[in-house]
Amino acid sequence: MNFLFNIICILSFLVCNVKPNLETQRVDCYPEAPFSFGQSIEDKCRLRNCVYQYSSRAGAPWCFFPQSGFGYKMTSSIKTEKGDRIYLTRLTQHLPAFSNPVNDLAMDIEYINTKTLRIKIYDRYNQRYEVPLELNDVLDKNQFTSDFQVTFENRATDSVFVFKIIRKSTGTVLFDTSIGAMVFSDQFLQIATILPTDSNVYGFGENNHPQLSHNMNFKTWGMFARDEANVAGEELNQYGVQPVYNVLEADGNAHGVVLINSNAMEYSFTPNPALILRSIGGIFDFYFFSGPTPESVVQQYTSLVGHPIMIPYFSLGFQLSRWEYQDLNDMKKIVQRNLDAGIPLDIQYADIEHFQNQMDFTIDRDKFKELPEFFQELQSKGMHVVPIVDPALVIDRGQFDYKPYLDGVTNDVYIKWPKNLSPDYAETSSDSMIGYCWPDDKVAYPDFLNNRTQKWWIDTIIEYRKVNISFDALWIDMNEPSVFGTNEDKPWNWPDDKLPYWSLKCPYSKYDDPPFRTKAIYRYDEYQKPARLSQKTLCMIGLQEDGKYRHYDVHNLYGLKQAKATQIATRLATGKRSFVLSRSTFIGSGRYAGHWLGDNDSSFKDLHRSIIGMIEFGIFGITYTGADICGFTSTSNEELCTRWQQIGAFYPYSRNHNVWKEIDQDPAVWSQASIDSTINALNIRYTILPYYYTLFYKSHTNGNLVIRGLFQEFPQDKNCRTIDRQFLVGPAWLVTPVVEANKRKVDAYFPPASKWYSYYDGSLAIKGYTTLDAPFNFINLHVRGGFILPTQRPANNTSFSRKNPFGLIVALDEYDNAQGDLFYDDGNSIDSIENSKYYFSRFVYNNNQLKMTISSNNYDGMQNMKLDTIRIMGFGKISGRVEAMVKIYKSRQASQVLNLTNLSVNEFGELSLTGLGLQMSQDFEINFKSVVIPEVIDLSDDRLRVDCSPDPGATEYRCSERKCSWRQSNSQNVPWCFIDKSRVSYRLNSGVNTVSAGSERSKKEYTATKADSLSMYGEDVTNLRITSELKGGSMLRIKIEDADKQRFEVPVQTSWSGQVTQQDGLLSSNDFDPRIESDSKGRLVIEVFRKSTGTRLFSTREYAESYVYSDRYIHFYARLASENVYGFGENTHETFRHQFTSSALTFPIWARDEPPLGGNKALYGTQPFYMCIESDGSAHGLLILNSNAQEYRFSAMKTFMYRTLGGILDIYMFSGPTPENVIQQYSRLVGKPMMPPYYALGFQLSRYGYNTLDNMKGAISRTVDAGIPLDIQHGDIDHFERNKDFTYNKVAFAGLPDFVNELKSKGIRFIPIVDPALVTNEPDYQPYNRGMQKDVWLKWPNDINPQGDETVNRNMLGYVWPEGKVLFPDFFNNRTIQWWADEIKLYYQNVFKFDGLWIDMNEPANFGTNLNKPFNWPDHLPPWSLKCPYNKYDDPPYRTNAAFGERLSDKTLCLCGEQTDGKNVYKQYDVHNLYGYTQTIATYEALLQTRPNKRPVVITRSTFPGSGQRAGHWLGDNASGWKHLKYNIIGLLEFNLFLIPYVGADICGFFDDAGDELCERWMQLGAFNPFYRNHNGLHGTNQDPAVFNPTVTASMRKTVLLRYTLLPYLYTLFYNVHVSGGTVVRSLAHEFPFDKRTYDIDEQFLWGSWLLISPVIYPGRTSKDIYIPPEARWFDYYNGKEIDSRTIAVAAPRDFIPLHVRGGAILPIQEPGINTDASRKNSFGVIIAPDEADRAFGNLYWDDGESNDSISSNKYKMIEYSFAHINTESVIDIIVKKNGYTINNKLDKIRLFDVKFMPSEFWVDNVKLSNVKYNYDSLDLSLEIQNLNLTMDDNHKIVIKF
Repeated sequence: MNFLFNIICILSFLVCNVKPNLETQRVDCYPEAPFSFGQSIEDKCRLRNCVYQYSSRAGAPWCFFPQSGFGYKMTSSIKTEKGDRIYLTRLTQHLPAFSNPVNDLAMDIEYINTKTLRIKIYDRYNQRYEVPLELNDVLDKNQFTSDFQVTFENRATDSVFVFKIIRKSTGTVLFDTSIGAMVFSDQFLQIATILPTDSNVYGFGENNHPQLSHNMNFKTWGMFARDEANVAGEELNQYGVQPVYNVLEADGNAHGVVLINSNAMEYSFTPNPALILRSIGGIFDFYFFSGPTPESVVQQYTSLVGHPIMIPYFSLGFQLSRWEYQDLNDMKKIVQRNLDAGIPLDIQYADIEHFQNQMDFTIDRDKFKELPEFFQELQSKGMHVVPIVDPALVIDRGQFDYKPYLDGVTNDVYIKWPKNLSPDYAETSSDSMIGYCWPDDKVAYPDFLNNRTQKWWIDTIIEYRKVNISFDALWIDMNEPSVFGTNEDKPWNWPDDKLPYWSLKCPYSKYDDPPFRTKAIYRYDEYQKPARLSQKTLCMIGLQEDGKYRHYDVHNLYGLKQAKATQIATRLATGKRSFVLSRSTFIGSGRYAGHWLGDNDSSFKDLHRSIIGMIEFGIFGITYTGADICGFTSTSNEELCTRWQQIGAFYPYSRNHNVWKEIDQDPAVWSQASIDSTINALNIRYTILPYYYTLFYKSHTNGNLVIRGLFQEFPQDKNCRTIDRQFLVGPAWLVTPVVEANKRKVDAYFPPASKWYSYYDGSLAIKGYTTLDAPFNFINLHVRGGFILPTQRPANNTSFSRKNPFGLIVALDEYDNAQGDLFYDDGNSIDSIENSKYYFSRFVYNNNQLKMTISSNNYDGMQNMKLDTIRIMGFGKISGRVEAMVKIYKSRQASQVLNLTNLSVNEFGELSLTGLGLQMSQDFEINFKSVVIPEVIDLSDDRLRVDCSPDPGATEYRCSERKCSWRQSNSQNVPWCFIDKSRVSYRLNSGVNTVSAGSERSKKEYTATKADSLSMYGEDVTNLRITSELKGGSMLRIKIEDADKQRFEVPVQTSWSGQVTQQDGLLSSNDFDPRIESDSKGRLVIEVFRKSTGTRLFSTREYAESYVYSDRYIHFYARLASENVYGFGENTHETFRHQFTSSALTFPIWARDEPPLGGNKALYGTQPFYMCIESDGSAHGLLILNSNAQEYRFSAMKTFMYRTLGGILDIYMFSGPTPENVIQQYSRLVGKPMMPPYYALGFQLSRYGYNTLDNMKGAISRTVDAGIPLDIQHGDIDHFERNKDFTYNKVAFAGLPDFVNELKSKGIRFIPIVDPALVTNEPDYQPYNRGMQKDVWLKWPNDINPQGDETVNRNMLGYVWPEGKVLFPDFFNNRTIQWWADEIKLYYQNVFKFDGLWIDMNEPANFGTNLNKPFNWPDHLPPWSLKCPYNKYDDPPYRTNAAFGERLSDKTLCLCGEQTDGKNVYKQYDVHNLYGYTQTIATYEALLQTRPNKRPVVITRSTFPGSGQRAGHWLGDNASGWKHLKYNIIGLLEFNLFLIPYVGADICGFFDDAGDELCERWMQLGAFNPFYRNHNGLHGTNQDPAVFNPTVTASMRKTVLLRYTLLPYLYTLFYNVHVSGGTVVRSLAHEFPFDKRTYDIDEQFLWGSWLLISPVIYPGRTSKDIYIPPEARWFDYYNGKEIDSRTIAVAAPRDFIPLHVRGGAILPIQEPGINTDASRKNSFGVIIAPDEADRAFGNLYWDDGESNDSISSNKYKMIEYSFAHINTESVIDIIVKKNGYTINNKLDKIRLFDVKFMPSEFWVDNVKLSNVKYNYDSLDLSLEIQNLNLTMDDNHKIVIKF
C-alpha cells in the first residue's frame, strides 16, 4: 500500500506531495480517531468538512483542518483604554466542522500591567458562559510599558486572521496563531499556536504525566475533573483541572499562560512545535505572564488567581492515615507503634470508616465510639487530627434524622435537575439530583456556587466540631464531584441484595452528549460503548446557583468552591489558621487549600511521578502538596516504602496513606533498618522546618515556589530542562531520591552554576552529571552554596520541636558568601502576617562575618528562643585554629562581645559551632578568624625578575654592560635581562632620625647609600633620604629623595603641611605600620603593614634588588596586599580591576592628545593613584605625587612596577578601611570635588562640525520639539572665526550672541570651547596682542632657541587648530593667570554670555612636533613644524612607553621649554603633565571673576590630582563602537577614584557614525554619566537624539526624563562629596568590598550607595545578566518588586535600562521638565526601599542651583527622611535640618516598596486623610501615594496604617 501510494505521489507530485514540516502543522480534526470503534475515520472526517490525507509520519493526523482559508478574518479594530478590540467574521470558504458556529467574534487585547496580558475572544453579539472566578485586580492604572507586543493581521495569502504575542525584549514569538484552525462553535472551541522553537513546555493538569517536560510528538491529554486513580492506566485526566502552562524558551526566559475556561477541555502538542487547545464551551479568556524567570511567572500568575495559603506550622509535620482502620483499637495500635518506634508524628487522619455508614459528620458508635476522646488525647500530646469530609450527603427520608442533610433541604442547597426532569422527585420531594457514592444509600450534592449552601456548610462544620470531633483541619475528598455508576445498571458498590438496582441515569442531551467530548471522555470509551460526559459524575444538565449555571459549564469548579467554603468553616470552627486538603482543584484553589496527588499506586513508577506532580502543582499555584507515601492502591513492600518515606520526608505535604483491604504500610511496620531510615529522613525534615515554613511565608505573600524543578532555578542550564528525578525545596535544598527498584546508586546532576554540599558532612559534590552512592537506608541531600538555611532541633512533633533551639546551615558560594532568612510566628494564628505579629530576620555571610538582622520582632514567643548551632559549609580546610568574636546587639546602639576559640573544622572544610545560646530576638554578628600558613615566596620564580632592559632591543652584551644578569626563560613576558636577586642596591645606614613634625604626626628619617656599580642609565644618586611620616588617623607619606641635592618636586599645593584637622583623626588611631629596615643582606626594604590585621600592604622585600634611582630614571618593584587594584591612569583599561598576569601590559602616564581607542597608550591626564581592596575587604589607597613621564605595570605575584623619568618618589597612602573612606582621605590631601551648578547635571548637546548656526539650531529645535530635556548647548571650534579662541564666525554663525541670549531665556545654557594656544599671525587678534604685551607665553630656555631668528624672543611656537603658528600660555605665571582672566571677562562682555568653559587640547597638544609638517598644515605654505633640538630633556636615556615615536616630545611642546611662577623656573620635562591642571585653576578663577558668585563650570581634557576641585572631565575622543560603552563605565569609576566625579564620555561616540541601537544604549548609559553630553566629530553624521527614527527618539526621551527625575538625588550626592570627599559613581566592589564577586564587576555601577545601574553594553542584547549583592535588599526601581540577591538575567528591551534601589534608601526625586529651570519648579517625591530591619534613610540637599556661596553662607536646605515599619504601621519622618533656602515646591509623591498589605488609613501630621489617591500593586508589593501637596519647609510625619 505504501509503495503504491509513493508511486502515485511521484506521478502526481504537485497534487499529493506532502512535506514533513506541513505534516507537523496539521491540526487534528478528528482527535478521537483511535477510539472510533472501527468506523471509517475518512467518512467521519468528511462529515466534519475536514481534509483527509495519508501521512507517513507516525502520530500525524490523517484528518485535519484545512490549512488555508479556514478560520476568521478581521473586519475592523478600535483602540480601547487597555489596548485593542478586534472584530472578526468567520470565513465561509470552508463549511464549519461543528454545528452552530459563532460567525462574529470580538477579541480584546488588554495590557493589564507590565508583566500581564489578557486576550479575550468571545461572541460579539451573544453572551456566553464565562467562568465565575474570583480574580485579583492586577490592573496597573499608571502608565507602563508592557513586556508584550501583540501584532495582528489578515494573512495576505488567504485573509485568515492571525495574531502573535511577542516578547519585546528578545523578539521571541510566544503565541502564534498562524498555524490556523481557529474554531468557535457553540460546543467546540479550538485555538492553535506555534510554540517558540527549542522550548520546553510544563504544566497542564491534572494528568498522570510520565515526564515533566511535555512530549511534543502528537500527544493529547484531556482535562475534566474525574475520580480516576493511576491504576486505570496512562494518559488519564484526574481530579482537578488546571489549564495552566509554562514555557521555558530557548534563551532561558520563561512565560506562562492560563486559559480561564471551566468546560471539558483537551490540549494537544505537535512536533512543529505547536499547541492546540480545545474546549466544549465558554469562551477563550487567556492571561499571559512574561516572567522572565520561571518563578516570576508563577508569582505573576498567583498574583492574579491568589497566592497560596499560609499553612499552620503543624501541617509541615509527618502525617499518618489509612483507609479502613479496623476499629479505634487498630488505629491506636498503629499510632502507638509508630510513636514507640520514634517516628515523629504530627497529624493523625480519620478516613470514611470512622463514619456511621460512611455518612459525613457522624461517628461509628460501634467501632469508633471513643474517637473524640482519643483525638483529644493526641492533641494533648502536641499532635493534631484531621477527619475526612465528602460532599455527598445521604438523603434522609425520615429514617435517620440526619440533620446535615435535612438542614440542607431546609436551606435548599443541593444541585438540581431542570424543572420537570427529576426522576427522583417522589423520593426527595424536590428537584435535587441524587447519585450514589460511599454511603449505603442515595446521596445529594451541595451546590457550593450558592451562597446559601456556603452558609449551611459553614454552620454544619462548626456544629460538627462542637458536637463530634475537635478537628484541627479538614480533608475534603470525592469533590470532582464523584458519583458511582452513573449511567450504568448499578454502581460497583451497590449491595447485590438491594433491589431494585439503581443508578443515576442522565437523559441524552446536548450537554451530556455534546458533539465533541474531548479526550477527558473519549479516553474511556469501551468497545462499542462511547463514554459520556457524565461518566463517574453528575448529569451535565444539572442546574446550580438557582439555575444560573449548568453543571456542564461549572463541573470543574466544584472542588474549588467547596474548598473555599471549607476554609472559612475550619477557621471559624477552630479559631485558628487550620488547613483544607482537597482532591479536586481548579485555577485559584491554592489560595484556599492544599492538595494530595490522589489515589496513586504502590509502584516506583508512581513514586517518580510524585516529583512531577509536585512541581506541576507549584506551577498551578498550589504549593502545599504531596503524594500518598508508599502508594495508595496495590500492595506496597519494604524497599518501595522505605524509599518513599525518604522522598516523602521532603514533600511539603508528608502523609503515609493507603487503601482498604491492603496490608499496613505505616513506617513502624517494617524492619528496624527501614524504621531507622525513616526516622533519619524525618528528623532531617523536622530540622529544616523553619526553612520550609519561611518558604511558605514567601509563597503566601509573594507567590514564590516551594518545590521547584531544577529548570525553574537554573533556566539557563539546558541540562536541567528535562530533569524530573530530582527536585529542590526552595532554591537551596536539593533532593536526589532513588526512584527505581533494587538500586543502590543514583544518577544526579549538580548545576555547575552553584556549589553543592552534602547535608551530612559538608563535602562538595562534583558539578555536572555524576553517580552517587544510595544505600537502602540513605537519601542524598545537598545544600546549595550561597544560601543560609534556618534549622531547629527536631522532636517527636512540631509542638515540641518549636520549643527547641535554632540553628543555621551556612553554605558558602564560590565567593564565600551566603544569605538567608527566617519567618516565624505562633504557627497557628489566622492573621499573624496581616497584623505583623511575626518574627523575620535576615542572615548574611561574607568576608568571614555572619550577621543576623531582625526586621520584625513582633512574635512574643521568640523572646526566649536561642540560636545554638551553626554549620558553615565551605569554610575551608585550615592550618591551626579558628576563632570567632560574637557581637550581640541588645539594641541598635548597645552591643555585647563574646569570644569563641578553638572551633572545629572537619575534613571537608565545614566549620561547626555548638552551644552558642544566642538570643534570636537580638541582632548579632560573628566574625571568624583563622590562623593560616604565611605566604612563602620562591625568589627564584622567573616572574619575580626585575627588568634591567625595559627599552627595546635588549641584548646580552648591553645587559652585561649594565652589570645585570642574562638568562633566557620560557615564561611569557619574563625579561631575559634582569637584576640579580642577590644584588645589594641601596644599603640602609644605621640610625634613624625622629623629626618633630607637630601635633598628631610622627616623622622619621633614614638614609641609604648605593652599594654597587649597577647602572641602567647612568647618573645614579649615591645617597637617599627616606622619610616616613604619619599624619592624623589615616595618612602616611614615604618620601624618597636625593640626600645630597635638591631635585624637582611637584609644585602642586596639598594639605600635607597643614594642620591636622578633626576630620584627619588622631595619630593613635592611625592603622599604618611603616617599616624602613634592612633585610638579611643589609638592603633597604620599605614595607607598610596594617596594624589592625597585620596585612602587608606594600613591600619591596622580595624586590630589594630593584631600586634604581638616577637623575632621569627611577624605578622600584613592590608586592601589594592583593590583586584587587583599581585606578592609575589616564589610560584605556579593558577592565576596571587590573589584571595581575605575566602578560599584563605596561601603561604609560604622560599627558598626550591620544584618543582612547584601546591598547596601552598614554591619554590626556596624569593620575598616579590606585585603590587596593585587601583580601579581608579592607581598602587602602596610594598616590605617587610625580609629574614626570611615568609608567607602571601590575603583574603576576601581586607585583607593582613603577618607573618615572624625574623628580622624586613621593608616596602617600590612605588607610580607609572602606573604599569610600580611602577616597575621602585622599580628598583631604588634594582637595574635594567641586559643586556643579544644577543645570550642569542636565542633558547637553554638542558636536564638532555644526559648521553653521542653522545646523546648531536644527539640532536644538528637533531635540526640544521631541520633548527631550536640554540644558546646555556646547560650541566647538567650528563656531570660531578661523578656529581662534574668544571669537565667533560672523558669517556661518551670524547672530550667535542673540541666539545664546534666546537659549538662555528658554532655560538652555551655552558653553563654548577654549583651547590654550593662540594664533600669532593675525595683527588684529587682540587676545594675542595683549598676551604679547604681558609676556605670558611658554618659552625656550636661554641656551636653546631654534626659533629665535623668527620670533626675536624666547616664545615657543607650535601649531594646532588655528590657521597659523601659535603660542602657549604659561599658566604658572601670575601675569598669565590675570591676562587669561581678563580675556575671559572680555569674551563674556563683548561676545556672548556663556555659562561655563570647555578647555580642550591642554596636554598641551601640538600637531606635528618633530615631523616635516603637521597633518593640517596648509598645503600652499612651505612645510614647517615645531622641531625640538636634541637635548637631555627631549631625549632622556629612557623614554617610557608614553612615546610612540622616537621622542618624548611627540605631539606636544619641546620638553626643554620653560615655565615660571616668578620664583622657580620649571622645565616642561618636569611640569608637562601639569599644564591642564594649571589652566584649570586659571580658568576657574577667571570664571569667578567674570560671573561673580556663580559656580564655574569648567570641563577639562587634561587632569592631575586635585583637578576635580575646580573642573569636570570628559573621557576624550572616543569612537562609536560597542567596546567604548564599557570604556565609558571604567572611565567613570576611575575618575571618581581620582576625585573628578563630574565626568562622562562623549555619548554615542566622537569618531565614526553611531547606529540606532548603539546610540540608544549609550544614551541610557549616558543618563548615568554625571556629565551627560552627546558629542561627535567633524565628519560624522548627526547623532543628536531626535535625528533617529521616532521609536529610538522616544526611547531616548524616556531615558533623559528618567535622569531628570533622579537629579535631586544626584545633586545631593555631589553636595556630599563636595563637603566630605568621596565618589558619586562607584563600583560594586567599592560599596561591597567584602563580597569577592564584586571585584571584577565593571559592567554595572552605583550612584552613591543606593542606586544600581546595569546598562546593556553589547549589541543585540535584550536582557542583562546582573549581580545583586546579597549584603543588602534590592528592589526594581520601576515597579518596586524585591529581587533575589544573586546573578540573574533581567529583561532589558531596547528602550529600557535596568535599575535597582538598595534597601535602606530614601531617594529624593522630582517630576522632570524640559530643562532644569522647568524641572526645579515641579513637585518632589521620594522613593523608599526598606532594609532588612524595615528601615530607610535619605536626605535632600537643595539651594538655588548656582550660587557659589550657597554652602559657605548656609543658603541651602537640608532635609532628612527616615522610614520605619513597626507592627501594622509605616512611619515616614521628614525633618528639615538646615533651612537656609526656601523651597516653594511641594512634596507630592511617595513610592514605597515592600508593602505587603493594602493600606487602610493615611495620616499626615496627626490628621487622618480622606480620599487619598494611591495605587497599591499586590504583585510587586509597591505603593504609590500621590497628590500629598506637603510643604518642603516644614517637618512632617506620615503614618500609613494597614
